[in-house]
Amino acid sequence: FDVLGIAGLWGSMIDQDSKDSSRYILHLWQGGLGLPEREYYLANKPEQKRVRDAYKQHIQKLSKLAQADISVEIIMRVETALAKASMPKEDTRDAEKVYHKLSVAKLQKTAPAVRWGEYFARIHAKGVRQVIVGQPNFFTAVSKLITDTPLDELKTYLEWHVINNTAALLSDKFV
Repeated sequence: FDVLGIAGLWGSMIDQDSKDSSRYILHLWQGGLGLPEREYYLANKPEQKRVRDAYKQHIQKLSKLAQADISVEIIMRVETALAKASMPKEDTRDAEKVYHKLSVAKLQKTAPAVRWGEYFARIHAKGVRQVIVGQPNFFTAVSKLITDTPLDELKTYLEWHVINNTAALLSDKFV
């Protein structure tokens, strides 16, 4: 997904190490949401409810166009779990709160359900020894989500993100 520019459960990018600007390093960041931020899933104010309802309709419409059997309930359940695990946007602006340089071994302990060596090889980052993880607690929660969620539901979630992230490249109906 990352190599194709399609968002999955998290994001990755190469950027400078903010504590050693002479080095570039792989960064891992919370992600996986179809809505702009976690509060759209968690708050029950009228505006958040309105946006959630519109998003559910969007899922249904794009799924129908793609002739895919996407369950709105599965998408909302997975994305809400990710939202609950996500760091609030205010905290993501604090450079100290989002700087966690981890060895790959420590990352593997933080999120054991992900085969990090295989993931790094697939994104053409083989040989990575350290990464900066913006939100370690998010990755622990993603690991638990991967373990606790039936594989078919994870596939549905990922299929939705392929459809949603590539809709602009498809016909005018999708756009």
